[in-house]
Amino acid sequence: MKENVKKIIADTLDVALETVLDEASIMDDLGADSIAVMEIVMELEETLGVEVPTDDILELKTVGDIVAYIEKNA
Repeated sequence: MKENVKKIIADTLDVALETVLDEASIMDDLGADSIAVMEIVMELEETLGVEVPTDDILELKTVGDIVAYIEKNA
């Protein structure tokens, strides 16, 4: 699951997979803007079959946050 999430993030942001570390900030370290974050969430929802409410998206700051959220809610 973790590797799938990281691959989706890397592909969506067009960054190297090895830069998608658990502690990496989606916006500050990986360069995502709010539109890119929404694209990541939509791809995760479609690919992994998990629903992420809008309010929850605001809490997902790092790659690790996203992985933990998906593992908990998938």
